[in-house]
Amino acid sequence: MMTSGLAGCHRKKPMETIALITPLTTSDMWKSLHAGVHRGCLDEGCVRYWNAPTHEHDFDRQIELMEQERNRNVAGIILVPSDSSALVSAVADAHNAGVPIVIAENRLTMKLAAGIPMIESDNAAIGVLAAKEIAERLQEHGTVAIIGFDLSQTSSVIRTTHFVAEIRQHHPGVRIYSKRFEAGPSNPMNEDDPNEPGSILSGIDAIFSLSIRGTRQYLATSRQDGPPQRQIVVACDQDADLLDQVRTGRIAVLLAQNTFEIGRLAVMELKKLQTSPQSDSVAAIELPPLLITSRNVDSPDVAHFLKPYSGFDR
Repeated sequence: MMTSGLAGCHRKKPMETIALITPLTTSDMWKSLHAGVHRGCLDEGCVRYWNAPTHEHDFDRQIELMEQERNRNVAGIILVPSDSSALVSAVADAHNAGVPIVIAENRLTMKLAAGIPMIESDNAAIGVLAAKEIAERLQEHGTVAIIGFDLSQTSSVIRTTHFVAEIRQHHPGVRIYSKRFEAGPSNPMNEDDPNEPGSILSGIDAIFSLSIRGTRQYLATSRQDGPPQRQIVVACDQDADLLDQVRTGRIAVLLAQNTFEIGRLAVMELKKLQTSPQSDSVAAIELPPLLITSRNVDSPDVAHFLKPYSGFDR
């Protein structure tokens, strides 16, 4: 009996669970972020639970998942909001209930109470880098169209704002095509003529795509027959199929996010909140992007940036 009692006294305490909620589980970006959360949990002595909707813009499902994790009394939540406005109330409810929460990659449109860290890519730098790359490749003269704009993503707004400002201030010979090409939950790439965006863009010299969805729509609808595509494409966000398009030259530049490090840092911030939940000193953390071209896409440095983990994908 005494031996049994001693064994009970030395029984390990169950590890705390951190919930990760992303827009999807299938994208390489979110797999990498999940791997970063896994790495952070190994370092901090916790476990993670990953869940997401089956559709990228299903913010109602994300709200349900937020409530579900609150009811499970998880030690914290890392959220990549699928909509920067629709998730505000759910985040506020979790915060007010005392659940530590970190927002990753898509900052909310409304500033909530202090104590909710934000970790994201430096989207202002992405916009500026894209503008510089396009201006240089056009030799400071030509027309560029912005596609993949999504109002539900603050990253889309920030990238666009800084891209336009950089072009207008420092590259006046580059003109920005005036039409808006969207790639939101229910919008085709071009609202005015959804059937022929490729022909509409045929007179454009360069493309700046703000999202994976926008890039895929453009590549799928741009003309496959006739002369080879001549437009310079600078795209944001990474996935395996887009990296293949960099290798073939259809995408000139891909601006990739360090989502692994975002996930790892998010766990560290949650652990800080557990020890100091009322801290007012939490600031946004912005991580620089990586510029990928056909010259470095298969280099060891890029491979390590995109997948700095081995034998772990889920």
